[in-house]
Amino acid sequence: MKKATCLVALACAVVLLSSSAVRAQSAKDLIVGKWESTDEKQKGTLEFTKEGKLKISIEVLTIEGTYKVNAEDELEVTLAVGGKSETSKAKFKVSKETLEIIKDGKTDKFKRVK
Repeated sequence: MKKATCLVALACAVVLLSSSAVRAQSAKDLIVGKWESTDEKQKGTLEFTKEGKLKISIEVLTIEGTYKVNAEDELEVTLAVGGKSETSKAKFKVSKETLEIIKDGKTDKFKRVK
């Protein structure tokens, strides 16, 4: 009986530790990777690197820039557009599989590319 109780306690500890490790991933870590738009009318991809680089690809157009995660829900993006550097901020939500970027009342949704 003691052995069974110890095994159950050990199993519970493993489950608790592994689930807290998953929750410990920050938005800054989760956003890294390639994301594909879920909007059928505006197909495109976003790619975020660990080094803070960003690549936006829409059909034949590719725009590169940088990004920063200022808070768990705020994304700051700087892009070179027409020879000028433009910076903007947006709210965002990210999980392992989905990314939502909310700006000016509009939500753009993406899914992780595997």
